[in-house]
Amino acid sequence: MIEMKFKNIKSMVVALCATALISCETTSETFAEFSTIPEVIYIGKADSVMVSHGYEELELGIRFNSDPKITAGMVLIDGTDSSKFEITRKNDGVDTAYHKFAIPEGQYSLAVYMLDDDGNKSVSKEVAAISYGPNYQSVLLARKVNSVSIASDSLSVKWATADPVSGIVSSQITYPDASGSTVTVVVPNDETETKIGDFQAGRTLEVQSFYHPTESAYYDFPSEVDEHAIPE
Repeated sequence: MIEMKFKNIKSMVVALCATALISCETTSETFAEFSTIPEVIYIGKADSVMVSHGYEELELGIRFNSDPKITAGMVLIDGTDSSKFEITRKNDGVDTAYHKFAIPEGQYSLAVYMLDDDGNKSVSKEVAAISYGPNYQSVLLARKVNSVSIASDSLSVKWATADPVSGIVSSQITYPDASGSTVTVVVPNDETETKIGDFQAGRTLEVQSFYHPTESAYYDFPSEVDEHAIPE
């Protein structure tokens, strides 16, 4: 009887040891699995993105936080093409980086990422953007001229009102002076009459205007050129 009890206890001990050994192996395997998962590196994202417009070109003003790991950025265009840029901090706190890149005329969805030296990237900052080019420029009109006349030996050019809603920022007139040299004069939007003292009668006066498609545009889009006869 005692011998049977001893055998039972011995069997239980063996079983417990085997269970413990299996448990240790399972724990080791689980730890090994987790230890192979790469550490996630979090990079500060862009706080805001301002879009400025050139001729088939965009410039992004990217405001980002004080994360010292940020050393570069990337713009993903419509989820496919990308444009990368380096960042040189000007201060230790919140900063702004500017990135300019060529892009054909059209509408785009941009995703801006901040990067560290190892290529780890932040959560994206999404922004919609429009690139302006030849199609936009092709419909721009020169500011209307109401009349071109000569009075008291001066050439008078009277202008129609410039509509600021159209995006017009200025106009210019080009004409030959008395010596035959070409002269160009810039005309602001609020000018209603331009008087010219040195000109050649019977020649041609050219008018061209310049436009910004948005308030943040940095390129002056030229209109078509209108020609007006200078009276004899």
